[in-house]
Amino acid sequence: MNSLTQTVAGAVISILTACGVVEAGFFQGSITAHFENPVLQGSVAAGGGFFNNTASAHYSTSGPGSVATLQWGSAPGFSQINFFANQNVSTLSDTPFEFGTLTYYNGTSALESLIFGATLVLDFVPTGSSQSVDTLYLPLGIVTTLNGNGADADADYVSVTGLDRSLFVRENLGATGILSGSIIGDPIFMPLTLTLDPDTFTILDPNDPTQLQTFRGPGIGDLAGFTGPTPSAVPEPSTLALVGLGGFGLAFGARRRRSAA
Repeated sequence: MNSLTQTVAGAVISILTACGVVEAGFFQGSITAHFENPVLQGSVAAGGGFFNNTASAHYSTSGPGSVATLQWGSAPGFSQINFFANQNVSTLSDTPFEFGTLTYYNGTSALESLIFGATLVLDFVPTGSSQSVDTLYLPLGIVTTLNGNGADADADYVSVTGLDRSLFVRENLGATGILSGSIIGDPIFMPLTLTLDPDTFTILDPNDPTQLQTFRGPGIGDLAGFTGPTPSAVPEPSTLALVGLGGFGLAFGARRRRSAA
């Protein structure tokens, strides 16, 4: 749903609500997000083996708020995910809308400094006569990929369990995925799609290696990332099987080099 469609839909819903037509199944408000429960053990794809980084992982989180940040790895080659939660939700049940955007920067760090997962938590803050929504706990898995097979094959990826497409990000670049879904049932959040924003491009700030810079322009996002089928034979940390809601999970790929130099 594009911004114009969302604006028109929101206006129609507001009018219907004022007239008492819309009651059950109407959701208006904002979403807050944060990360929790980092996973410190996991496997490296393409023959990289298993790592227990309980004593050596580097990571930090921020939130809850409109923007949640998860950063991991050793500076200046850290990787980072920023989730920008939708602050203007106005929708009916069973109607697709954007939960938010996920910008993933794929840095290069020592394998021993990585984490292998975390949980993205989404809370709905209703306004007016809106219904509330159950909290969504979306497990994230980080899968490291060894290099040497070409830019696309070495690209790290973000996937959501149950969705058929993943967001791949090339080395030392950042791309943005749009996480969309609907509100159904009790009600709960139901993730449906993760798509590439083709016009958003992120790089490490050359003047400050602890920060990222994001640019927008027609097609520049295609240089940093792409979407494709979710890999079917990627190892998943066993701890992720114990965390989740409704069978959903995320797996992130992040290529790193071993800390030998």
